[in-house]
Amino acid sequence: MLLRLARQDLREEDARLLRAQSGIDWDKVAGLALRGGIAGLVKSNLRQLGIRDVPRPLAVASLRTEAENRMLLRETIAVCTQASALGALLLPLKGIALVASGLYSHPSFRSMCDVDLLCQQDRFEQVLGMLRDRGFVQTEYFAAQRAFYHHVGLVKAVGNRQLMFELHWQPTHGFYAYSEVVAGWFSRSGRASTPDGELPSLSPTDLLLSVGLHLATHRFRNALKWLVDIAEISRRWQAEIDWRQLWGDARRLGAANALTFGFRMAVRLLDAPINGLPSPGLRERLGRRLSPDTALVRSEPQPDNLSRGLIHFLLYDDSRDGIRLLMHKTAEIAERRHINLRFLRWSRQRIADKDEKS
Repeated sequence: MLLRLARQDLREEDARLLRAQSGIDWDKVAGLALRGGIAGLVKSNLRQLGIRDVPRPLAVASLRTEAENRMLLRETIAVCTQASALGALLLPLKGIALVASGLYSHPSFRSMCDVDLLCQQDRFEQVLGMLRDRGFVQTEYFAAQRAFYHHVGLVKAVGNRQLMFELHWQPTHGFYAYSEVVAGWFSRSGRASTPDGELPSLSPTDLLLSVGLHLATHRFRNALKWLVDIAEISRRWQAEIDWRQLWGDARRLGAANALTFGFRMAVRLLDAPINGLPSPGLRERLGRRLSPDTALVRSEPQPDNLSRGLIHFLLYDDSRDGIRLLMHKTAEIAERRHINLRFLRWSRQRIADKDEKS
């Protein structure tokens, strides 16, 4: 039932089926929608179906999501405008990019907990200083992290709310070969108009790629909204998406396996119109045992550490990158327990130097 409600263009056959069903546990559906970050979308579809007893938690979450998204959008516009005055281009990613682009017809449909902004490498420290001047406080960041991580988290108090921003020097964690691909994102970027002003925007092709990568780095769990994003982008901009470029960039990143896994899940569960999918292979079949569809539909938490490592091992195009990430995460877990295994950490520069020599 949840998957039939997890789309903006509610199909007539789904509407007939939902109206005809009796004994549906709407509270359970509401709980899954809340966990999946699509409470507003499901609430809107239930109202469209004429179902009177919409669970109250959906209505409350919808109002809260709308208020929070509008506040985050206004602050994002101000931040990007100020960065532009400094000569820096910030590209909104994930939730804020989707809200700004108007992919969802109402800001209550999809929740987001923070704002992700991708910054040019040579402007990063300058923009970080600008954010501090705007009242943001950074959390546990130091320059040496640049070798291992992908963003710095910041918070800003506005009344009784905390605005959370993440300033990225690369889109996600992991060992994908981002440099050339991300340079293309910046060169192809455009502008998105909102009622509160304009924002830089990724092209539809790059936006779909970035959302697919984000789902993969979360091992196809945690939030159903990320799969809904993939389906909605592919429906809305089917004609504008350059599928050849998308799959070419995925191969250059070393992420074609990861993207295929998530995209095929979107086709299977939400009828997403994805072009160019290769035939499923052994890795994908094994991956479905570790990341079953139900884990994402129910927005389940991450699996145990061994399963996490195996998922990455299977989904990196080059299995060595999966092993490197597994070693890196092992060192990170050990560090939290005051065990020094830093020799296991593979910095991206170390990998680049090694590959260049080979």
